[in-house]
Amino acid sequence: MSHQSESPLPCGSSPPHDSVDEVSSIDPMDLYTMEEFLLEQEILKDFSDHLVDETMGDVEALQDQISNTIPGTRRYVVRPREEAKQQLMDDYFSLNPIYDDKFFRRRFRMRRSLFLRIVDALSG
Repeated sequence: MSHQSESPLPCGSSPPHDSVDEVSSIDPMDLYTMEEFLLEQEILKDFSDHLVDETMGDVEALQDQISNTIPGTRRYVVRPREEAKQQLMDDYFSLNPIYDDKFFRRRFRMRRSLFLRIVDALSG
């Protein structure tokens, strides 16, 4: 039984079909007209312009967020601290306080007698 095999191609010879250049080159005119090409380019340009505008808007929004978090730009709220201190003293420490010992303990989490001992120790 004889087995015939194909002989390999000699070095440097090409297969018996069209060359690679002919197969891979496609004439754009076969795909669409110049008018269609220009229309497609206009659509792509509009889309890219839209993406740039949207991205720039996002960047500006992020910059605004960052600039709002810079230290030193906090608002100062005017509060009547001296009047509030006097009101607190009147409510809890006057001869006739508005709030009794039960309220004092709930607000300051200690008995009034302990608080007064601490104040006395620190001031004396």
